[in-house]
Amino acid sequence: MALGIIPATAVVRPASAEAATLAAAPGAPAVSSSTYPAGAFGGGPGVPGDFTFTPAGTGSPVGHYVWRLDNAVSPSCDGVEAGTVQPKVPGGAATAAIAPASSGSHVLSAWACDSAKTPSARTDYSFSVKDAAAPVAAWQFEGDGRSQFAGLRYAGAGSAPFAPGKLGQAVPVSGLPGDYLATSARVLDLGKSFSVSTWVNAADLGERRVVLSQDGARTSGFALQYLETGKWAFSLSGSDVANPVVRSAVSTAAPATGVWTHLAGVYDAAAHTATLYVDGQAQQTVPATASGGAGPLVLGGGLAAGARADLFHGSIDEVAAFGRALSAADVTTLYSQNGVPAGLSATREYTLDGDTADATGADGTLTGANLAYGPGYSDSPGRSATDDSIGHGRGQALAGTGAATSSPVVDTAGGLAVSAWVKLDKPGCYTFAAQGGASGDAFSLGATSDSLEFGLSTTGGRWRWAKTSITPHLGKWTHLTGVHDVLAGKERLYVNGTLAAETTIPAGTTWRSTGPFRIGAFAGSIDQVQVWDRAVPAAEVAGLANTAVLRANYQLDGTTTDAVSGVTATPGGSFQLTTDDEGANVARFPFDGAAQVEGPRPQNFRSDRSFTAEAWVKHTWTAADVEREKQRDPADPAGVDKAGRTALGANSASTSPYLLGYRGAQDANGAWQPRWSWTLGTTQVTADGDAEPGVWTHLAGTYDAVTHQACLYATTDGFQFSPECVGNVTGWNGASDLEDLFLGRGRFNGQDSGYWYGDLRGVRVYSGVLDQPHITVDAILDHP
Repeated sequence: MALGIIPATAVVRPASAEAATLAAAPGAPAVSSSTYPAGAFGGGPGVPGDFTFTPAGTGSPVGHYVWRLDNAVSPSCDGVEAGTVQPKVPGGAATAAIAPASSGSHVLSAWACDSAKTPSARTDYSFSVKDAAAPVAAWQFEGDGRSQFAGLRYAGAGSAPFAPGKLGQAVPVSGLPGDYLATSARVLDLGKSFSVSTWVNAADLGERRVVLSQDGARTSGFALQYLETGKWAFSLSGSDVANPVVRSAVSTAAPATGVWTHLAGVYDAAAHTATLYVDGQAQQTVPATASGGAGPLVLGGGLAAGARADLFHGSIDEVAAFGRALSAADVTTLYSQNGVPAGLSATREYTLDGDTADATGADGTLTGANLAYGPGYSDSPGRSATDDSIGHGRGQALAGTGAATSSPVVDTAGGLAVSAWVKLDKPGCYTFAAQGGASGDAFSLGATSDSLEFGLSTTGGRWRWAKTSITPHLGKWTHLTGVHDVLAGKERLYVNGTLAAETTIPAGTTWRSTGPFRIGAFAGSIDQVQVWDRAVPAAEVAGLANTAVLRANYQLDGTTTDAVSGVTATPGGSFQLTTDDEGANVARFPFDGAAQVEGPRPQNFRSDRSFTAEAWVKHTWTAADVEREKQRDPADPAGVDKAGRTALGANSASTSPYLLGYRGAQDANGAWQPRWSWTLGTTQVTADGDAEPGVWTHLAGTYDAVTHQACLYATTDGFQFSPECVGNVTGWNGASDLEDLFLGRGRFNGQDSGYWYGDLRGVRVYSGVLDQPHITVDAILDHP
């Protein structure tokens, strides 16, 4: 789910290269799609959608159309470039099938071209892609054989105890008769596209071993397996007979025992192909047609001539079955997420946006007396790093009142996790979230006047606490996550995505509570409460705390109003709202070092937490400026602008906590170079390449407070700089909420400095780390 997206419509924006086209050029085309409608979510990653291009009926006749996805580089209109679509009728409309690779916001840019290779003005069609469809079934094997999805529970012959897995626990199988797992009914329709994935750790590869299959009447419809030839394989049976014709996609390298390996098999029913992936990499694709497989899904064995055969010896973990053909990118992502597919949401999620409903749909609502709501942490979903499909918020939170379910929501005897955004108004001893029983609470996430804590009640009535001496920040939103990791025997507390405290929990000492889950009443507010029936790993916790939320959006397209807060920023000095040479609305900052725009500090924004800053910038440095600088500094024959110039920064009593913009930098030989720059405190990140004056460039600076990494992204219409990242960075927050946002200047050693020289547009500020695909979309949406 993309965050902070402007409601999307199809609009026409003239790009700089397009402004010089002849008056006789075709009119900009209209774009429409029933699969991916403008301003709404549709389709899904890898799902082809119909995009129709309709002529404007003005200018020269349309010969063909050109489209680009998340790319605004002007076309050559040569009729053969990528994205060319020919109309069925000369000068008429044309339709293309386009499959976005990822969920979230996208921009399809389109042009009409005439016979003289003249492009029209550009049309930008903004739309959003639904999250990937959840798997049909998935098993984590965290102490049980449950699927994450209702009605698909383990019902097979395996009874071995659980063992250490790739992620948490795994199910071991011995390879002996009867030791396998099977569902009670068919899981996958093999007549359609499907995919399967799992982690395996083989103990014995001396003969054929089937890891995952689905039974037919006489043979397995498919098998993800090890072949006696010494290769992993994804095999499909052409018919449901004792000795069918089998087509296998095999691995390039030989498997090894005692090593966790990720296997994925993908069947594309439309293309009639089978592809095997090992550790996220495609191995082989072969022509194949699936058949049969109307029986149960089997883990740890196959079916041959009507009998169970080829039983696996080793451990199996993180099994997932999908009713679609995963793309190569999907498999790579799945592998990078330890095999945990998108769609494995929290078991309960309460967004608290004016109601207490469970956004997962798993149960009813929390109930409480005199419920009150106030401003929330964000208008974004509360999400995990492996799922962002639920909990579309409206920016509210439960304030000062408690609520409870009618029954338990998680098995407190096993692995679990609970998270929430909380804001305290005054110190005290508070419970934010807990689940009770006849003898009291089984777990509690809360605070005292001088600590934050997560506790588990163990047998004998003893509480064990993971607590930190971090004093709760009054009036500030803080993200808390409590985790019980059964396998590691640990109880952990994370604060703002970072592990803050940990304690040992002896095996078998936790107990199963039968009471309700509740959100406690306290002096403050709580938002985005989630509960999992598994130990959420550290990377996923970081994703929860780092969810990007749009905090400020200054388009500077004729006003200085922030589209998020509705507040109009105050211009000063020689600042101008004007148009550039291509007719685009811009904010202009002359060379006199006096122009600036001051806006309020964005709500709930802190630069000691993860954040992102973006802007379209055009740095002015004319030939006259070059000559003047050469005279001022004869040692610089290039006449480089040596000043640090701030497009976006923050006010401060001393030095701005962050500055996004431009600076002159000396290379190893002492020569001055013009560079795009992202500065946090004493850390400077510069782009690897010259900052070209007079060219619109999109800059984005990110700070990840969990990994302590700062990154700079820079791109123009014709060139994308390589992202530059620096580690070991510690962000810091201004001392006061009165330290405003500044466009066009910063602060250094107590002095106003770094005045911008040139134009600005499309300034955005986010809490959380925005990824590169969403940065690219913002760049297109905000293009001057």
